[in-house]
Amino acid sequence: MGKNKDKSKSKSSKADKAPEVSTAELEAREAELKAALKKAAKKAAKKAAVEPEAVVEPVEESTAEIKARVKAKRAARAEGLDPNDVDRTDDDAVKAYNEALAASGNKTLHLLTSLSEGHDAAGKASIKAAGKNAQAAKAKAKQETEVVETETGREFAAGDAKTDDFGGETIPLLIVKPEAAPEVDEFAAAEPVVEFDGIGRYKIYNPATGKARGYTRATTYIDCLEDKTTLEKWKLRTLLEGAALNAEAVGKSGKGDVTDEYYLSLVSAAVHKRDVGIKKATKKERKGELATGVYAKTVDALASEFKRALDTIAHDALELGGVHEKAQKGTDLHHLCEVYDTQGMVPINDMLKDGEITPADHADIVSYAELLASLDIKILEVEQMIVRDDVHVAGRLDRLALVKFPGAQRSVRVIADIKTGRVDFGAGKIGMQLLTYALGQGYDPADPKARRDLKANKTKALLIHLPAGQANAQAYEVDLMLARKGLKLAGEVRAWRNEGKKVYDLKSPMQLLTATPSDTSAA
Repeated sequence: MGKNKDKSKSKSSKADKAPEVSTAELEAREAELKAALKKAAKKAAKKAAVEPEAVVEPVEESTAEIKARVKAKRAARAEGLDPNDVDRTDDDAVKAYNEALAASGNKTLHLLTSLSEGHDAAGKASIKAAGKNAQAAKAKAKQETEVVETETGREFAAGDAKTDDFGGETIPLLIVKPEAAPEVDEFAAAEPVVEFDGIGRYKIYNPATGKARGYTRATTYIDCLEDKTTLEKWKLRTLLEGAALNAEAVGKSGKGDVTDEYYLSLVSAAVHKRDVGIKKATKKERKGELATGVYAKTVDALASEFKRALDTIAHDALELGGVHEKAQKGTDLHHLCEVYDTQGMVPINDMLKDGEITPADHADIVSYAELLASLDIKILEVEQMIVRDDVHVAGRLDRLALVKFPGAQRSVRVIADIKTGRVDFGAGKIGMQLLTYALGQGYDPADPKARRDLKANKTKALLIHLPAGQANAQAYEVDLMLARKGLKLAGEVRAWRNEGKKVYDLKSPMQLLTATPSDTSAA
């Protein structure tokens, strides 16, 4: 036991110690990165095979570390800091939770982001403004020798006006002169908050009706075709892990406050309460003490109460097992990618120096930067909201990028998506998601009646896989023509779900046949 404690102390001290990085070291890393990017860009065209992804062994926690983490989480929840109790559609509720979490000093829980924002609105507006300045400056510098991608299509600084065909879409190529970078107010107000309809759908102005209505999320629209077998197995494993961590933290006595209760004792208590209630109702039913139908209603009420109790326990066990930890890590990594795409490596290096991110996080972003440079991928837009008025679907795409796929003559404007988890499952869903974005139009909450053509290619898209903690970014070409089959089928399935409700009408039961007076007399 003593050795285990010493090991756990050494592990925790190493994990808590912030990396000390000097300015000279950062400058050296920056120089190495620039050199690596140039070298990767030269070798990209000659590279024939993709290296296999690095395998990172999971870090095993000691018993002491697990107990400490569990204790801290339960203490936070006892103080009302349960992230699952926060309505993500309510920006004020998210803000209040983050303020309370910051005041508590708890390090085991993450700050939340509302569903309407990728991260803090003011911070996002600042990053967006800085990104526009940087993009405009780059465009001005490159216009004389390179093609410039704009909101209205591809533009050239010199040469004859012409038209080109990208994947069946005709896009005009215009002649423009270099223009000065537009001035952007770095202290502009945060972008408007996206509204929701109270049940998790976007609230979008519909041009056809002239009124706002609920638009289904893009990921929800295509979710009906997903094979969730692997996901359900993972959730069951996480549930059992949470129950085990609970037992490690509070023991198996079943005593104490509810917040410190042993989960299995709570389950046993819920089962006992249901069964006792049913037995009592059964006795009264046999004695004829209950009116017709009361027994069935009593059993249904007990069953519903039992389900709610177990749902709460299962929710707590899943949270304790870490069901949301990977998702939060993915959100954090997405944010860092956005910072890089709009501001470059300087703020990423500053975060590492200040201990705001880990060396592993920094290595992931370096890998992301090297991938973009080696494949000459140009990021055009970040976190653009889209809508499809034809099927009442809305969403937010990760990137709009300029990419030259292998064997292609020129670069094309495509939807790009960044995934930080596994991508060996759910390929069809990812394809349908990107196709939905490609078929959508740009939407600005500040001008809800307007729609903007993103001019995204509708035959191909780009998947960027950035597995957290592996520093091994990879890019894949996505076949949107194949994804069309799935998207069409998803629409048919959703349509059938609505149509299928009409196969019988609960409001119109068949009337019982009754004998007429003439029939009775005849009998």
